[in-house]
Amino acid sequence: RGWPKAVPRSARLVMPPLPEQPVYGPQAREAVRALWRAAMRKPRVSIGPWSQVRLCAVVRGDMPLQSAVWAPDGQTLAALTDSGKTTQWRVLDIRSQLWHTLPLHTVAVAFSPRGDELAYLEHDGTTGRVAVSFVDGIAPKNILTTRITNASLFWPNREYIVLLTSDHEGQTKTLYTVSLDGQLKQLIPERRELDALWAPDNTQMMLSWFDDDDALRSSIVSFADNQERELPGATLAEKCGWQNSAALICAVPKTPLSAQGYGRAIVQDNLVVFRKDATGEWIQHDLGIRQPFSAQ
Repeated sequence: RGWPKAVPRSARLVMPPLPEQPVYGPQAREAVRALWRAAMRKPRVSIGPWSQVRLCAVVRGDMPLQSAVWAPDGQTLAALTDSGKTTQWRVLDIRSQLWHTLPLHTVAVAFSPRGDELAYLEHDGTTGRVAVSFVDGIAPKNILTTRITNASLFWPNREYIVLLTSDHEGQTKTLYTVSLDGQLKQLIPERRELDALWAPDNTQMMLSWFDDDDALRSSIVSFADNQERELPGATLAEKCGWQNSAALICAVPKTPLSAQGYGRAIVQDNLVVFRKDATGEWIQHDLGIRQPFSAQ
């Protein structure tokens, strides 16, 4: 029921400050990571009674969580729960512990940038609907009826929601934007094995795909100006991580990858960082680190 004001002097280690109140979601994850980094510093010495750090379940019950999406403020959680008979998205208010269910055939959810609204995609088997409501379920509004029944949702700004869609086999994907008044627009053409990695601030995403010549390509899509800029080094989105909104760290193969070769080869990677310059272009900087990567 609270956090300690300070770590005892017997800890003999400078610890990161603990929050005055319990935290949830992304904030809790970062707090635990900070404590772990401090514990693993050398020399490794006692860091005092760990009982002062409490990890508590925010959802209690017998329904496993298959997937979860946190609101930006960490106070609301949308979770895909499995009752054993059906799977259904539920939205939980962490502070009040009250929850409500989304329509049964909801396949994707996304929180607004401020975390006060929720967008979700549901379908009846042939027709999809994108709807928006407040996070407590009040005032749901259908903004789009579409043939799209399978997609991931992202909400980068107050102007539109982004849909990452795929075909029935999941091989060809594309990006759409849907405005809050229901206008659907295709952002990029269909691409094979398209994968996406969102930046922490949700204003841009890194894409990777294989083109018609079976060559791997990568780009950055900015939702501030709706521009796509190709990266100077091609790599898979799964081999990258955002450092911040202007820097992306990636393992880039030394030799070009193809869709046919990927999955069977042992690839030698260069660790690089892509940084955005003043003109908005992305420049590659080699970190001089080589690492083997098994594509299997």
